[in-house]
Amino acid sequence: MAVRTGEPAPFFYVDPDCYFESAEGRYLVLTFFNGFTSSAGAALLADLSAKRVFDGLGAALFVVTDPNESTSSLLDALLAGIKVFLDDGAIARHYVVRGRGNRAVSNIVSPRQQVIGLVAGEPATHAALIFALLRARPHPQRLGRVVGDPLVLIIPHIRGPRICRELIAAYERHGGRPSGFKRDVAGRTVEITDRQYKVRRDWSIEQLQLKAAIRERSIRRVVPAIAKSHQRGVTCMERCGIS
Repeated sequence: MAVRTGEPAPFFYVDPDCYFESAEGRYLVLTFFNGFTSSAGAALLADLSAKRVFDGLGAALFVVTDPNESTSSLLDALLAGIKVFLDDGAIARHYVVRGRGNRAVSNIVSPRQQVIGLVAGEPATHAALIFALLRARPHPQRLGRVVGDPLVLIIPHIRGPRICRELIAAYERHGGRPSGFKRDVAGRTVEITDRQYKVRRDWSIEQLQLKAAIRERSIRRVVPAIAKSHQRGVTCMERCGIS
């Protein structure tokens, strides 16, 4: 299954000294394209390096191409600070990029190693789409204020717009019931409602299809982030609801 927006970026290494995960802390763009010796490929490289967006600090670009590509044709890219991987197919398999033909495919990765955008299409418009996506993102130096301190695990792009709209509509349609809190009473755990202590209305999600969609996204996007941050696996999803 192809890597989707919101999922952890697959790690890989090119040689024992080059691990992709060590490049975190800035936006990373992996552009897959076979044929940089062609006029379209040369134009794409020129477009990507023209604005000096990929300075290695705020963002970095990794070009992934065929191992038979002439390295001399990529010299300008290397001089512009762009990293070039001559891929035998291993990196493409990690990102499930197949049958590119004359199309360019790019994965945009956040400073916290989460895929935040996918761009695919004609080389002529490819760079403009990448730059537009990067412009909409805060600079890495601002991310501490935007997404929280390291002790707080905040994971964006989990549900996606469609699922979020479904959840909002369902809550507005069904409403919620007053939820309390748990207390130990006479050796039993019971739910207590006290408006002076807590006021909240929860709706428990019972639709199987919606629960399955939430579970699938949690497994692919949340569970790996918890394992990476806290070095422990997730065993179950305790409840499924909206507060």
